[in-house]
Amino acid sequence: MCARYKVEDDFLEYGNQTLAAFDLQLTPELFATGDFYPTYNVITMRLDASERWTLAPSSWGLLPASWSPPKDATAASDILKERKRFQRDKINARAETAHTTWPWKFSFKTQRCLMLATSFFEPHIDGGQAHYRLTDHRAFFIPALWARWEARVDGVDSVDSCVMLTTEANDLVRTTRSGRLRQPVVLTDPEDCRRYCSTDAIEHSQLEPLFAPCDANSMCVEHVPKKAKA
Repeated sequence: MCARYKVEDDFLEYGNQTLAAFDLQLTPELFATGDFYPTYNVITMRLDASERWTLAPSSWGLLPASWSPPKDATAASDILKERKRFQRDKINARAETAHTTWPWKFSFKTQRCLMLATSFFEPHIDGGQAHYRLTDHRAFFIPALWARWEARVDGVDSVDSCVMLTTEANDLVRTTRSGRLRQPVVLTDPEDCRRYCSTDAIEHSQLEPLFAPCDANSMCVEHVPKKAKA
């Protein structure tokens, strides 16, 4: 399970070159950099009804429209706690079955988006973390799904949320990570990104070729040992 990804701190210096093909521009007020974890607010890229790219904030961890807090959670703080607990279990979705599995299937046809990253982390086979990036240090895009939960309780706002799609691990990830041999889907071609997000394609079979593991030769890994306790 991928539970951490990164956007390099200097991305704002070169990011607009990366996004030029999407006719988007970043500003420090709009786009955050650093490490992102479940329930953090992240920026997703979507196509609007006019097929134009937009940037939209989302909470990482899908919260479907059907979610309801437990009946005994009445205070806003309790609802927030329960919401985040639910979302932490909904951060990754298998690309192979996202179109048929609850709750992803309700978003798959029309609510697809992208999470921009410069690297991602998985548990390393020797302990600590495996830090994966593209060999040319380019940014890339992780296909994702989004949902909107409309608040039903006073004191809690509506929530836009997202879940990243994962696929089988490529050879590099398979030989360096522990646990489930999975990794995020990685896209770099702007046309592939548009194809994924466009509602011109709504069937899984039309998008399935995009979900293949990225070429292991295009990636590198750094072993980040676990810090010793002081």
